[in-house]
Amino acid sequence: MVSRPDSDLQSLPNPIDKPTLTAQNAYEPQLHPMWKRFSVARKPAALSVIAVLALCVVLFLTPEKTDFRSSALFARDASSKDTHVDVAAHLDRSILSKDDAAILQVNIQNNNPEPLTDFHFSIAAPGFGWKPEEAKTEIPDTVAANSAVAASIPLKALANSGSYNISIFYSWNRESRYSSAISLGPLKMAGIFGQDNWSRFLARLTLPIVLAGLGYYFQLRQKTRDERQQVRQNILPLVMSLAERHYMPIVTSARILIGHYYDLTQKNPPASSLDEVSFDALFLLKRMDYLRRDKGQIFFQDNAAEALAADAWFVLREKLRSVLGDSDVELALQKMGNDDRFADSKRYRMHLQIPFNKFQRWIASNQNEFERYLQLVDVIQAVFRLEANRPFSDHWYGTPKKLSFETKTVHKPDFLKNPAFPVAGLSEASIKRIESLKTDWPRYLATIN
Repeated sequence: MVSRPDSDLQSLPNPIDKPTLTAQNAYEPQLHPMWKRFSVARKPAALSVIAVLALCVVLFLTPEKTDFRSSALFARDASSKDTHVDVAAHLDRSILSKDDAAILQVNIQNNNPEPLTDFHFSIAAPGFGWKPEEAKTEIPDTVAANSAVAASIPLKALANSGSYNISIFYSWNRESRYSSAISLGPLKMAGIFGQDNWSRFLARLTLPIVLAGLGYYFQLRQKTRDERQQVRQNILPLVMSLAERHYMPIVTSARILIGHYYDLTQKNPPASSLDEVSFDALFLLKRMDYLRRDKGQIFFQDNAAEALAADAWFVLREKLRSVLGDSDVELALQKMGNDDRFADSKRYRMHLQIPFNKFQRWIASNQNEFERYLQLVDVIQAVFRLEANRPFSDHWYGTPKKLSFETKTVHKPDFLKNPAFPVAGLSEASIKRIESLKTDWPRYLATIN
């Protein structure tokens, strides 16, 4: 270890300014600045939680405006005039809390010259506790003639909330058996944690919760929409660059291939040659190979379009290479430029002669098979053209998405539902891609319809 003079050590800057200890702060705890920021950041959150809890308590405890007021309850047997027996019950209040005690007063006045014998008395008081033996003791079995009996029965509130009635049943013998009943109520149970408070609390919170939930939902949707819009804005220059550099040249190359072939086969005299068609097929391979080497893969806005284009191109590329020969194709592509035309091929024509001859023998021996793959070329150019213009159609022009084909056969929606491509000489990977086209095609059509 190399020693350093004290002067050098003193000259070094101090990365941390230490607080100066004084008599006032010598014993105060010193917090790291990070913890100070954390504690300051926590204060608003803690205050918000406290405010929400306080609001909940206020909403829970604030009573609801109601016309129900506590008052004494009184009930009397309506048939007392006929029986000359007056039975009345009285309770001093109508609102109670749990564990409150109340006294039920029952008065029986016999105004008959005969006694009331075999007197039976019972109470039904849901929400209350009471002792039946005390009531039995208070009310005798016989009420003497022209006399009165009074009973005080203690009740204890057991329920937290709700409204209840107290029913009193009684019967006696005087010439015949007589039975009747009176009812006191309603008696309302009101407690701090009663059902009424909870119901009121939840009712008051329902609208704010619904509004808060809707607000959060729309805010989340807006955030997702903004994020997607931001992503699209960031990707749009890339898509425009890819469209200009790769996608539209591929579309042009495919359309030229299709156009030259039909100029050769359907016009009299032919407006093109087999050499031009052969060059167009090789040049389409060149443009797709350039995309693969430059970007690695296809990038579209829709993954269904990417899957369809990738599978269709794989099948077409493997077929052309199997017909023309991999080594001959590689040599020809090396000589070709990315922007060459048929006239430019005269410079390296000797390197194109072998693939040209193989391509022309394929058309001569199996023209129907070639036209089937030519329809696949049309699918590729239509998908590339639509996807290259999709950002403008969606965000600028507002026009509907539509595939543009060069051949009439591809207009049928069931074109690739049963792709009848001959599999002789194809690799297992190509056969799997042909099967994938059955699902790729309708899935992509569903995204643009």
